[in-house]
This record gives sequence, structure tokens and C-alpha cells, in this order.
Amino acid sequence: GPVSERYYTSKINQKMKKIALYSVLSKKLIDKEIYCIDSFKLDTAKTKDWLKNISKFLNSAQPNSLLVVSNIDKNITRGVRNIPKVDCSRAQDLNAQLLLQYKNIILEEAAIKNIK
Repeated sequence: GPVSERYYTSKINQKMKKIALYSVLSKKLIDKEIYCIDSFKLDTAKTKDWLKNISKFLNSAQPNSLLVVSNIDKNITRGVRNIPKVDCSRAQDLNAQLLLQYKNIILEEAAIKNIK
């Protein structure tokens, strides 16, 4: 008989992806889990500085947060990668599954225009 394995992936239309993304964003906005910042520009890539900068948005009970930026540079990735349960993503790479993994979403103002 046939030996090949079956793939259980299914195609999702682009309109459905966009609607799912917007519905997750609106739900998080209603629940006050979205924060907006002018920019994430720090001159250093030290984790201590980044933790001090974003600590006001981190809840001690649920500290997991996603930083959404328009362009990722080395300082952001180096500064954030050692903070537990905090991650960084570009606005173009957002999807509903990624947003649902994090309790708090911290958006850069320039990244809001790039969300598609």
C-alpha cells in the first residue's frame, strides 16, 4: 500500500488571516493589553537598560510581552533576548498565533502603520 505520510496543513485565505489579526488586536485593546511607545531607540544593547525601559509595561504576575517594531536593529535584539518571556518582532511578521502567545503587546508608533 501507500507509504507516504499525510500532511494535515490547510490553506487560509489572506482575508481570513487579516481578519484574525485584527480581531486579536481589538480584543487585546479592549482588555488593555496593548501599549504604544514613540520609539524603542536606546544607544546601548544592555539588557539591564532595556529591562528598566520596558519594566513599567511588564506585569509581575504575567510578564510575557512582545515588542513590535518597524525595523529590528542589533541593539533591540541584543538587549531583549536575555529578558525571560519577552520577545521582539517586526510589524510585517505579525500573525494571530504570535499575538495570542503573549499577554502584553508593546507597539512602536511607526510599527502601527506597517501592520498588514
